[in-house]
This record gives sequence, C-alpha cells and structure tokens, in this order.
Amino acid sequence: MLEDIMRGEETESLGIWKALSPKQDCVFMLPGTHNKMIRILADGTVTDFYTTFSGELLNNIITHSILSGQVTHACTISETDVLRGAAYAKENGLNAALFHIRVMAKNGVDSNKLSSFLYGCVLGQDIEGVTKFAAGQPIYIGGRKQLQQAYCILLGENARALDAEIADNSVISGLSTINRLYKTRQQRNEIQKSIEKEKLIAIVRNPEEETFLPAMQALYRGGVRLAEVTFDRSGTVPKSHTARMIKMLNEQSPMLVGAGTVTSIEEVKLAYEAGASFIISPNCDPEIIQLTRRLGLVSIPAAFPPTEIAAAKKAGADYIK
Repeated sequence: MLEDIMRGEETESLGIWKALSPKQDCVFMLPGTHNKMIRILADGTVTDFYTTFSGELLNNIITHSILSGQVTHACTISETDVLRGAAYAKENGLNAALFHIRVMAKNGVDSNKLSSFLYGCVLGQDIEGVTKFAAGQPIYIGGRKQLQQAYCILLGENARALDAEIADNSVISGLSTINRLYKTRQQRNEIQKSIEKEKLIAIVRNPEEETFLPAMQALYRGGVRLAEVTFDRSGTVPKSHTARMIKMLNEQSPMLVGAGTVTSIEEVKLAYEAGASFIISPNCDPEIIQLTRRLGLVSIPAAFPPTEIAAAKKAGADYIK
C-alpha cells in the first residue's frame, strides 16, 4: 500500500499552530497546487494528513482548457453559484458539470458566476473526504481568498478562514519554530549538566518588574546561576506577566531560567515562547512532561507515591522531585 506524503506543509502548519495556539485538536487545510489537510493536536503534534489534487485540477481548467478566458482565479465568489456547481457535479459528474460551464458561457453568463460555479464543481469533490477526515473538529483554511471563501461555503460552520497575516507569515514562523526546537534540543545536554553542577535553583514568585532584574543580578553575583520564575496559583498575577518576566530574565541576564509551578499545557507553551530552558511542576502530569520533552526543554515534575514516580519516568521526565 502506498503512503501519503508530506513536505513543506509541515513547516507551514507549524507556523499556523504557533499563531493560533488552538485550545483543541483541529484540522488545517492548505489549498494550493494540491490541497493538503493536516490533523493536528492542541499541543502541536501532527497525527494524520490527507491530500487531494483539486488545486492543480482547478488551475489547469482555468489556464489550459477550452474554458480559459471564460473563468478566472481573480473572481468575486458567489455563494449561490458555488453551491450550484457542487450540486450539479455531484448529480451529473464532474465532466458534465465542466461542459455545462461552457454552455452557460455561450448563453452570456458572466465570468464571476461561471468561475464560482467552477470552484463549486471542483472543490465540491473534496467535501465528503474532508468532512470525514475532520470528524467534527474545526477546520482552519489557508490559501487564496477565493479558495478560502469557496471552501467555507461548502464546508459550512465548521470551517474558518485564516487571517491573511497568519497565512502569509506561516512559513517564516514555522521555520523560526523549527530552528528554535533544533537549537533547544541541541542544548538539552548542556542544560542538564548545568543543573547537575549547580544543584541550586532560585525560586522567584510574583516578581515586581522594577526590582526584578537588580535582584536577579545580585543573586548571580552571589553565585546563583539558575532560577525558576513560578506561575501564580492565587489568580492575582496574570500568566502573561510571568511569561514576560521569564523573557526579560532570559534576554537580559546570563542566568539559566526556567518556569516553575507549571500545571497546564498553556503554561508550557508560554514558558517555551518566553525562552525557558526547563519546566518544573508541583505534580506529575504526563501530558506536560511529554510536551516539555517534545519542545526540547528539561522536564522536572514532582511525584510522591511510587506509581507517580514510575509514571513520570515513563513519560520522559529528566528529574523527579
């Protein structure tokens, strides 16, 4: 059995995931020369993908067929005609639907309606497979505006068009993320050596921005080389503030900085984006440990009974409190 393949879309989808920070599993649809659907978990893990040839087919009909000059990519999408095209092709077959466009053109139907009908004919062939693949999960659609609009019409309320800025910057953002992951994983051994050598990690809770850096500089002069900035559990200090303090210390101090009291996937992501090198948790949560390791960070969860210790080790914890 031949397997499906995935290439540059991995980079693009990683950039989209980073920009969206989805709270649930979802599907990214990346229409282009072909149409790639990617199933991705909330933690950024790609679990499956599904590809069709609809983009290439649509482009060749518009540019290299007898319909050239009558249909165009640069059209104003008509919802009514997209739906009509999809229904006609479903009832009569794609070939008959394409010839029907030529008949409509001979009868003076304008280019926007013809092009929308064509989009419905071709893209409508994807809908059954995409719907089955998505299995009720939200579908985020990239690509050109016309493709986004047509797919949203055909897929209904489960489909959401990506903002142009997210779609346009997804490749660069994805490359940046891959580069960061590579460098972080390369540095893991050095981080572990530092932890084992220093054996002392300063705990910083709810720091005030004005006094934070001078205090940490004083600690560093006193010989402290590692610090964890903890996420607040009282509900009085925003998570964004903690992430900002981690970022500040990471960028403006030679100390090795991590995040402490991490109890959620969201906090792992915030700490990672802020430049944390290690994640310390007050409990044993396999999902947090596994994401920490996937991101290339050092994982230090707490565990108490032997079953938790075994679970933490199995999930990949580097050290266990």
